[in-house]
Amino acid sequence: MFLHEFMSARRGEILSACHAELADAQGREELKRYVEDFFDETLRAVRRDSGIRDSNSPLPEGSETAARFGVERQRAGLAVTGVPVLFSAISQALAKIGEKYELTISAEEYRILNRCLDAGVATSIENFWQQDKVHENQLITERFGFVAHELRNALGNATLAFKLLRSGNLDLNGRTADVVARNLARMDALVVQSLARVQLDVGATPELTPVHVASVLRNVEASAIPDRGISIVLELDEHLFIAADEMLLASAVSNLVNNAIKFSPAGATVWLRGYAEGGRALIEVEDHGGGLKHENPAEIFQPYVKRKAGNSKGTGLGLAIAMRAVKAMNGELGVVDEPGHGCLFTMSFPSLAR
Repeated sequence: MFLHEFMSARRGEILSACHAELADAQGREELKRYVEDFFDETLRAVRRDSGIRDSNSPLPEGSETAARFGVERQRAGLAVTGVPVLFSAISQALAKIGEKYELTISAEEYRILNRCLDAGVATSIENFWQQDKVHENQLITERFGFVAHELRNALGNATLAFKLLRSGNLDLNGRTADVVARNLARMDALVVQSLARVQLDVGATPELTPVHVASVLRNVEASAIPDRGISIVLELDEHLFIAADEMLLASAVSNLVNNAIKFSPAGATVWLRGYAEGGRALIEVEDHGGGLKHENPAEIFQPYVKRKAGNSKGTGLGLAIAMRAVKAMNGELGVVDEPGHGCLFTMSFPSLAR
């Protein structure tokens, strides 16, 4: 059974499970109306993605329901932390009812479903803050909302895959086990990035110790979640060591890799390299994202400056955080812009002899 068929056939049961999830939430009666409207928007988006031409939905680009919901929650004087509860309830209910009926969905169906939920969270939070909050608070909420949403996705993926493995009918070395491993690595990377950001924000001096560069880059590659057929290729020197804070280094490289994936076209390759040259250890991230579209490439390392003008994704903080992390470890970070082709980001550190 296709996902849209399952959602249509089990709509009442799924919505009942959603309402149960929201039983203790503030304004739960209003939430019921919004959860039904957003569920139907999502269903129409899944139907359209499956090739049903007469099905229209604003998702996954945005959500009229999520926009109204964000505005309503702010006007009601409720905390922004309660905004994602609507979308979490839908996610949990779908997982619960899907498990009950042993639903299996394709990777494409899973991708469109996650994109719809992500758009709901982002749209509702954005409209919440547009009502009456200052710009800085909006950015903070966006930042931590992203981390919370990504952690929820990774945890949900790993939990569902683990339940399937636990049934004893799947190969422990198969694709389902890979889902568990990959999402656990993703959660680890998100925690590392969050802790690194806190460390930088409070001005704590990092403790630099010998770090095996190849191991860090492999962990970053394993925790990245490229989509649209994008692949990551590693070129590593196994004998390369630098004096660094491993958590800060992983955070900086992850920001560059995620940035490269975001701006690369479907089917592209992102190169992640670590090698020695002239007594320096170099870490490179190269993409085919068409270049920077900035007159002064150095400006993209400033806070709230985005790689491409007009791009609405992200806060414009990732590259600034990477620069701060590299400088804190006595390194350098630069970029070579190749207009029409892509970008080459390079970190440079003193190499340790081993």
